[in-house]
Amino acid sequence: MQYRPKLWIAILLALLVCGFEIGFQPIRFIHHKQTMEAAVDFDLGQPAATDEAGLTEKLATIRTELAAAGLKEQAIKDLRFVTPSRLRLATTALTDEQRNTDKSMALSTLQKQFKGVKAIDAAPEDAEAANAVARMGPIGVFRPVPNVRLGLDLQGGAHVVLQCKPSTEMTFATPEDRPMWAEAKGKESEKPAEPAAKETKSETKTETKAEEKAAESKEGKEAPSEETGTEEKASETPEAKEPPPAETKSETKTESSPGGPWKPGETRESLLAKIEKLLKDEGVPAFEAGAPAPNRLLVKTQSTSEEQVTQQQDAILKWLNTRYEGVKIDAGKPSSVFVTRDTAAKAKHIIDLRLYSMSEIKEPIVQTQGQDRIIVELPGVKEPERVTKILQSTAQLEFRLVPERYSCPGAGDNDYTSWEDSQTGQRVTERRVLDESPVQFTGADLKPNAAVVPSDVPSQFEVQFEIKESRKREFAEFTRNNVGRIMSIILDDETKMAPVIKSEIPGQGVISGDMDAQDAGELRLLLNAGALPVPLEIVENRTVSATLGENAIRQSIIAGIVGFILVAMFMVAYYRLPGLLADFALTLYVVLLLALLSTWSPIQTTLTLPGIAGIILSIGMAVDANVIIFERIREELRVRTTTRAAVEAGFHRAWPAILDANVTTVIGAAALYFFGTSSIKSFAVTLLLGVCTHLFTAVTASRWLVHIVARTHLGENRALFGVEPLETPAVAPAGGSE
Repeated sequence: MQYRPKLWIAILLALLVCGFEIGFQPIRFIHHKQTMEAAVDFDLGQPAATDEAGLTEKLATIRTELAAAGLKEQAIKDLRFVTPSRLRLATTALTDEQRNTDKSMALSTLQKQFKGVKAIDAAPEDAEAANAVARMGPIGVFRPVPNVRLGLDLQGGAHVVLQCKPSTEMTFATPEDRPMWAEAKGKESEKPAEPAAKETKSETKTETKAEEKAAESKEGKEAPSEETGTEEKASETPEAKEPPPAETKSETKTESSPGGPWKPGETRESLLAKIEKLLKDEGVPAFEAGAPAPNRLLVKTQSTSEEQVTQQQDAILKWLNTRYEGVKIDAGKPSSVFVTRDTAAKAKHIIDLRLYSMSEIKEPIVQTQGQDRIIVELPGVKEPERVTKILQSTAQLEFRLVPERYSCPGAGDNDYTSWEDSQTGQRVTERRVLDESPVQFTGADLKPNAAVVPSDVPSQFEVQFEIKESRKREFAEFTRNNVGRIMSIILDDETKMAPVIKSEIPGQGVISGDMDAQDAGELRLLLNAGALPVPLEIVENRTVSATLGENAIRQSIIAGIVGFILVAMFMVAYYRLPGLLADFALTLYVVLLLALLSTWSPIQTTLTLPGIAGIILSIGMAVDANVIIFERIREELRVRTTTRAAVEAGFHRAWPAILDANVTTVIGAAALYFFGTSSIKSFAVTLLLGVCTHLFTAVTASRWLVHIVARTHLGENRALFGVEPLETPAVAPAGGSE
């Protein structure tokens, strides 16, 4: 092997410089982006609100007014209150003229509410160029900062764990003339006063005729007493076997109808209480029962298999049939979705699409855990509650055809909570109308090209959608055949709008209804990303503030610097010259590791607090490798006469121990990466990269440096290696015997 000290030194210095440039980017080209960001601060002259809730509400109002003035939501990159009286607005623009136009537009909009508002800070050039310490044409010199993507525990953000939940919906129905429950006396019913009065008159008339017939029969018969006659009459009349209570006259009428017995006094509350008791006795862990209409019972459970669904369905049907004859499952069978092996992966894909469609989310981390959990980390997110709500939304869009008997008096005010039944004159709930409205089309029939468009109403927006080509003809035929009917557009069981079909729709439409720019934008991304395969439940939700992240970074940097200095001082004090060379190799190791973390793409390299712990641990392992090598060199120096031979033998004998230790560490890091969560993966990645890097610096760089020194006059000074000089052997006198 030929030793070329000058070449080795040049290679090591080049690695150090290149690694520092890649890892910290102190010198780089200033790219003049086609789209520039203009940040402007507005001094409002007075506090916009006195509390956080008021500031949030005022911010939403300002955002809506800016959108109405023509500043599109997509152009607003940042809008927030720095202080209660200072508003910061950052927009994107293609030209300087457009940037000034946005500034003037925002200023004129704010002057409508705040008379003394003025712009006090405007960025005249790109933010990248403004942060440069020095510039030489297109090249800028910047303060060296690690070019590593930080996790949420270092820059703040939200950590959410979502669990996929199975869902089963069973609807039990009876004929309309055989309701399962009735309103209790003294409680307001869904029907207005006039129909109720008519029923009362009818019942009173029926009772009067019954009394007259009873009196006539008494005249023609001799009865020992009034009580005896009543008992005989009761025995002759089958309907009188179980006389209803006097206060439930309407129930008496229902009881006499054919089709099965009627439980007198059954109310919605008592029916639901009995269903809940039944489900608890059956061991159903989670359920929800409701009765949207007198002849409909809705039960939602979290069944995990078809067998459980069948068991629960049979139990409820058996109980209902003992009371109400003719009960059946609506739509033929329950609607169920189960958690399978690929459910979490499908949900993760939908969440990815939603997050990447949100401009304010930068580099989110989404990963599955097992087959039913999804971990979402959102570093730097400013509104974690809003983002979490978007993630959790199932985005189940449905187009339902409302029965002709129903109309919505509050449709003009976007109030769909109460509907009117033209057949009975009753007011019914939204849930009842939805249950009786069949689904015609769903969100799966839409193209992923929904767009936000301005509405005819000022400060409001609509979402434009388009039906897929394969179903456009069906949609056109459906609308043509149902002109004059109401078609409700439902999102997550909530009526967004219920328009009347006025003519054939060729395959495009809009969803409107009291939506500002933000609401319309959220609906657009939900429609474009698609519906979740199953409902998601939040099992863990924690938020780290940006202040805590900055403190964590500062403390981590201080700890790293102090630890590095102490290790370097120990190496020099104990191993002397080899220790100084090891410190240079250790510096090279840190620089190369940061360079790998900033450019390594095959695996996730987001730096978190556990990741910093992995770096510190790998630094300790790098020092440990140098300790093994230098101790071997010392042992060889005590028995060998030349430093070069001792160095070569020391490295050769230390290599097996170093290799064994690092192989076991790599195996442990790989296990942590493949089976751990996000924070553990960050620790595993930094540890794995650290092991590979320090194997190069400790075994190769340190070896080169020590070999170079051993071939100089410094290598002859054994004291610099921490070893006593060899004693000069005695010289035998000439002519002496052996």
